[in-house]
Amino acid sequence: GGGGGGGLDGDGGAAAVGPMSLLVHTSVPFGVAHLADDDDAVLPLILAHVRRLLPGLPAAAEQRLHRWRYSQCGAPFGARGPAMRVGGEHDGAAAGPALFLAGDSWSGSGFDNVVRSGRHVAALVAADAAGR
Repeated sequence: GGGGGGGLDGDGGAAAVGPMSLLVHTSVPFGVAHLADDDDAVLPLILAHVRRLLPGLPAAAEQRLHRWRYSQCGAPFGARGPAMRVGGEHDGAAAGPALFLAGDSWSGSGFDNVVRSGRHVAALVAADAAGR
């Protein structure tokens, strides 16, 4: 990789692209096991794992830990599919932009469901752009 700071090139090395953000999620079992632990004890565990996965990652200028105490969707709302569109001219509602609803609440918890929901909303946006 190249020099500079802020991003990663395709080889995992630093690339001169300016500041960047990285959001890291842990597994549910890890989160539950460390829910009551002090941030100063948990953050180094997560960062060490990230460093093993991305050894060329530049040093962080800022980092913080946020716990999702209630992160799992028990009963998805998505009776109309893994994502839905409301409002806008195609829905018979008042003129204005459409609102696309997606994610865990529509598809259920879990990475595969969130990806499915994201793909579904992307198809809805594409259909909207095509005027369907």
